[in-house]
This record gives sequence, C-alpha cells and structure tokens, in this order.
Amino acid sequence: MIFKSKEEIRNFVWNEMKKNGICKFPCFGHIPNFKDVERTIEKIIGLEEYKNSKRIFISPDTPQRILIKFAIKEKEIYMATPKLKNGFCKVKIFGNLYEILKNSEKIFEIPKIDFALIGSVAVDLKGNRIGKGGGYGDREIKILREKNKNVIVATNVHEIQVFEDFSYLMKEHDEKVNIIITPKRVIKLFNNF
Repeated sequence: MIFKSKEEIRNFVWNEMKKNGICKFPCFGHIPNFKDVERTIEKIIGLEEYKNSKRIFISPDTPQRILIKFAIKEKEIYMATPKLKNGFCKVKIFGNLYEILKNSEKIFEIPKIDFALIGSVAVDLKGNRIGKGGGYGDREIKILREKNKNVIVATNVHEIQVFEDFSYLMKEHDEKVNIIITPKRVIKLFNNF
C-alpha cells in the first residue's frame, strides 16, 4: 500500500486499530495504546540490550510508560516531559503521568542513556518511525544520540502498526529506531542505518 503522507498513515493506523478492536484509550491523535501491550514489555525486559543498560529513557506515552513499573527498582529512568515543555526528568515512581511528573526529579541535562523506549504510531522494517505529528519523538531521539551515539532506540507497537517501507515519506530530521517490539516478535534493525 502506498501512502501519500505521514498523516494518511496515522489515520490508517488509528482507524484499523479501532476497526479491529485493538486500540485501548488513548488511540486517535496519540501514540496508540493497544491490547497485548504488556507482551511487548515482557519482550523488552528479556532483551540483552535492555538487561545490559544502566540508564534508560522512556517516552511519556501510555504504551511505553508501562515499562517504568518493571524497571523502577533496577534502572535509572529518565523521561521527557510532555511536548518537552519542561525538558527531562528523572522518574522516581510508577503511576499515571500526572503522578510520575509530580514525583519526578527535574534535571537540567539528561545523562548518557543506554536504552530508550520511544512511542510510534507507525514504524517500518527499515527503522523509520512516524509519531503523532509534533516532532517531539524525533527531537528526543536526537538529543539522546547526541549524548550517546550508540544508544539503543526501541519502539513497542502492535503488528498492525508495522509496515514494509515508507522511507519515501521520511525527511532529514526524522530519526530511526534500532528495535521494533510487537506482541508477536522482536525485529532488530542494526544493519539498516
């Protein structure tokens, strides 16, 4: 299927997820939350790249925040504030976004991160990702890579969010991911950069 724009892909994903009963709140206009998201978190915890990390970054979107619940006792966790309005914070507790932000430690500069879990609306098998449209995920990845060019960037999505190739829609500022995790599989893309 050939799409004319990133927005067309976003709308396709959101509509397909709703039509197939896959999305959970939030979905439309967001990084979609989905059924079986917990399976992706289990797969992430089993990754060597995750196990070997000391400091991790988790985007503030619902499907990624679940990892905090499991990582809070063993990792240093950092998160971007929504729309990067207040930069980054060090996460101290698991809860809803309001509770996490209220109890987090404000930081002035993010340290070197080993492993990052970023939200995506869609991703392709070349590592290209499409977020919800604000460009914040790309900015977050860029900042993390400026600190550590070897940071592992993963995204957890439902199979319906994975496409063969939409690289023809990508711009220079768009950042790629190294690993795609779905409830069914782990796709490592280290050779696609």
